[in-house]
Amino acid sequence: MKKKIIIIALILLVIFLLVRNNGDKPEQNIYTVELGTITQEIFEPGTIKKGDEINLSFANSGRIKKIYFKEGDIVKKNETVAILDTDVLNINLEKAKLNLSAAEINLKKLISVGSDKDIEAATIALNNANIALDSAIQNLEETDRVSSERISNLYNDSLSIINSSVLVSEMAYDDVRIILDRYFPKFYNQDVRNGTLARDRIKASVDEIKYYHSLGDVDKTLEITQKNLKSIFNDMDAVINILDQPIYRDISQADKLIINTQKNNINQSLTSVTSMIGSISLAKSVKNSEMSLVEAQKKVAEGSLNQAQNELNRIMSSARGEDIDLARLQVDQAQKEINLLNKMINDSVIKAPTDGKIIRINFKDLEVVQVGIPVVTMVSENIYQVELNIYEGDISKINIGDPVTIEVVAIPNKKFSGNVSFIDVASKVIDSVIYYKVLIDIDNPSDKMKVGMTADVTITPYKKENVLVIPERAITDSKVSLIKTNEVIEERAIKTGLSGSNRMIEVLSGLEVGDKIIIPK
Repeated sequence: MKKKIIIIALILLVIFLLVRNNGDKPEQNIYTVELGTITQEIFEPGTIKKGDEINLSFANSGRIKKIYFKEGDIVKKNETVAILDTDVLNINLEKAKLNLSAAEINLKKLISVGSDKDIEAATIALNNANIALDSAIQNLEETDRVSSERISNLYNDSLSIINSSVLVSEMAYDDVRIILDRYFPKFYNQDVRNGTLARDRIKASVDEIKYYHSLGDVDKTLEITQKNLKSIFNDMDAVINILDQPIYRDISQADKLIINTQKNNINQSLTSVTSMIGSISLAKSVKNSEMSLVEAQKKVAEGSLNQAQNELNRIMSSARGEDIDLARLQVDQAQKEINLLNKMINDSVIKAPTDGKIIRINFKDLEVVQVGIPVVTMVSENIYQVELNIYEGDISKINIGDPVTIEVVAIPNKKFSGNVSFIDVASKVIDSVIYYKVLIDIDNPSDKMKVGMTADVTITPYKKENVLVIPERAITDSKVSLIKTNEVIEERAIKTGLSGSNRMIEVLSGLEVGDKIIIPK
């Protein structure tokens, strides 16, 4: 009897272990590959506001080639408002296209050993690259020389202006002193005290200009001269106001004319100093811009030289697998450079994000402007817009014109359509996170909308229909577990495309409609 009980207990133990082991196996789902839609959506809350001022700026630094509108002009959506000079970018784009063609040809030829003709051509290309680099270096040196000479000439002219300002200031002081000494001893009142104080301030201003002039710092001397000429002008004006009072009617018109003439001379000197400060500042800015351009050209020439040298080295040796991989990488890099230059050229144009009116223009043609600095300010004609802040990780996915769905909390069960009309190139920091301001034009606003209402915004940067889609979690190291017809599991390498907001991903190659894959739970 005891033996039967032991046998039954062993059987029950085996059954328990089998059940437990089966329960430990990871659960799996089988997914059938099918055609579907990949949609990228970005969700952010925003605030309804009335169309107001929009600052338009360039996403690139550069020299303004043309501003097509003036203050007060009406502008339509997508009209070109201003453009940068893109001559250098266009030249670099053509070079990049040539580099891409050369890289593609190189990839095709790489599997064979270079012929004498190929070696000769590569040697000529290397020599030409050396010549181009020498030319770029000379251009850099010449640009630096011309720009520095231009600034030096302005500094020389500044010395003449400062000397003239000192002379004019001294003459103004002498005339004020003589006239006050001539007439004011007859009186002793507040006017006399004010006139005396004005005279003493003029003398102090003259002395300060002369002191800084003696130090030899032209920039500082111009700044001090400008400040003191303004002070002298105001003190001269105070003296004139005193002399014009009826109590001093015995003062001759000739003496009053002398003071007025000196005041005008001070004003002319102040204008000259102010103009020279602006000219020097502009010359320095132009030099920095020109030097940046020629230094970029020098770097391009150095890159071309390295590429030519590498090409000659490659042709003179047998192709290896890593050489072919490198050539493919060079093709990819050349294409990326073209894409980047095309983007920079596109970013050199400011277009009106919406219908509106130009209310302010902050720059002139040919002036240098930096990234994010407002060039033109316009006011939108749209009644309502939605303003929201987009996280830096999502901003590159969004483009002007992307469709938008808007749901207003205060207007339930109603969806509004719209589109992205403005993306600020300048960032802002909110709670230590970088965001960019985006404006949404509402196509069909409601009378119930109020400024300040909260709106939930869904931006759809892209949408692809009728493409192969699978769940993202089916992929491990660019492979999926494919179930073959004989129930054998094959680890299949695939190439993927766009990822959707619903955790589905596009399959470009490696699978077909109807294939069955394993999805781990």
